[in-house]
Amino acid sequence: MRYLNIFIILFFTTAMSPIAATSTELRKVVLVLGSGGSKGLAHVGVIEELENLGIVPDMIVGCSSGAIVGALYAQHKDIAKVKEILINLTQDDLVDFSLFQRYALSSRDKLEKFLGENLTVTDFASLQIPFIAVATDLHKGEPVYFQEGMLHPAVLASAALPALFPPYKMGDQVYVDGGVSDPLPVQFARSLGDAIVIASDISPSLDGFDAESLPQVVRKSLEIAYQRLAYFSRQEVDVLLMMDFTDIDSPIADDVNHKLYERGKESVRSQSEEIKKIVAR
Repeated sequence: MRYLNIFIILFFTTAMSPIAATSTELRKVVLVLGSGGSKGLAHVGVIEELENLGIVPDMIVGCSSGAIVGALYAQHKDIAKVKEILINLTQDDLVDFSLFQRYALSSRDKLEKFLGENLTVTDFASLQIPFIAVATDLHKGEPVYFQEGMLHPAVLASAALPALFPPYKMGDQVYVDGGVSDPLPVQFARSLGDAIVIASDISPSLDGFDAESLPQVVRKSLEIAYQRLAYFSRQEVDVLLMMDFTDIDSPIADDVNHKLYERGKESVRSQSEEIKKIVAR
């Protein structure tokens, strides 16, 4: 009987040890920052509230304005610094409207200057958090996921919003905004391995404004496409953070930026307990 008891103890100790080891392994968190133009300030509020919950992403996948916010955060690993850089931006700081542009309403000169002054890391390998920028190959009509090499060209390509900024050329390749092909790149985040995927979706509601001019028609058309593309992505996330922007419909400016930032914070606060449970599991 004594030997039988020893055998039983040894059996259960051996059998349970892999389970105990597995339970201590933490799944990585991948943060997806979707496209949404000037509404990118909402991503800053999202990240700040996630940090308040003790959640710092192990990887960031950013698209369009999400790529700009994501790259800055991956550089500093300090959302307070990113907020300081972005919260007081105006449209004039990034956009240079001109009738003499061939492919867009604005050149990208101001955007390049902004990145040169604030995104001082020049390559992906030097970032503090692994980061991926999503752009669209204009010739092939498919998303491209930049994760190595030079950082600034990838971010500029990801944020080359059609009609506003001209397409971005890298060698023989021509790229436009990542939101054209993958505005909420959740499937790609899933392909990176077993991880908890948190997605910040800042795509606006399709209701709330009329399309009575050329810029409005272009904007509305792009947003319809973004919504359709993002629909299936929303079904595959562990945590989906969506915001209502129907009462915010103006270019980036100081007061608007603060509203967008607070909207992002609210989206996390409203699900804080559920988010903590999901990450804990």
